Amino acid sequence: MNIITLTTDWGLKDYYIGAVKGKIYSLMPQVNVVDISHQIQSFDIEEASYVLKNSFPYFPEKTIHILGINSIASADTPHVLIGFKNHYFICADNGIMALVIGDENPDFIIDIDFPQDTDTYNFPEKDLFVKIAAHIYNGLSLDELGDPKNSLNTLLINNEPNLKPNNINGKVSHIDAYSNIITNITKTDFKNIQKGRKFEITVFPGFSINQLKTSYLDVEDNSLVAFFNDNDLLEIGINKGHLASLMSVRIGSFINIEFFT
Repeated sequence: MNIITLTTDWGLKDYYIGAVKGKIYSLMPQVNVVDISHQIQSFDIEEASYVLKNSFPYFPEKTIHILGINSIASADTPHVLIGFKNHYFICADNGIMALVIGDENPDFIIDIDFPQDTDTYNFPEKDLFVKIAAHIYNGLSLDELGDPKNSLNTLLINNEPNLKPNNINGKVSHIDAYSNIITNITKTDFKNIQKGRKFEITVFPGFSINQLKTSYLDVEDNSLVAFFNDNDLLEIGINKGHLASLMSVRIGSFINIEFFT
């Protein structure tokens, strides 16, 4: 199965998605196009990396991923083709893929030097990225796309929680469509610090949790709940409620966990 995915911050109102899909099907009529998301917050590299990191591993190997967030090339953010875990990623080197890859190593990085279809440079997804995808799809040499590159641009973002013997200071890394919050606190870090002790998770002054559940259905409607989700990240929400909007929680808001002997 040949698959191309799209992850963008374009929304659904404009012609951008239609133009890119039309170009894809013109060059690759048999390919399958999958929309991972077009609702990334505008220019939000962190949100894009979170969505992509937690979705791409479920696609078959050799899937081609086109990323349309902050994608106009500059001297500091050139266009790149990245191989990672036997997938292909086409994007601007703006920090997204550095966050997705983390401490692991990419299979390869190519600094793209390939002609695009127009003399304008504001829509590289349509005018260049689709051509790169077609090149890969047709099994042509990747060496023709540009020169190897040794490393990716990184963002000055601290995505790791602050771990201390008696507390964890984490932050909100994502807010989903239900207004539930996902933190950067992993199950492993929590267990390593907890060591069987009681705890209190503070979401907002006056709102705390001292129990972990397995799902939203473990609590009554409109009740606060915390559990580790399928990505082993601490998720906090209100069953059939809207936690983030109710408490004005934002991406980057702090989440504190205190442990008691």
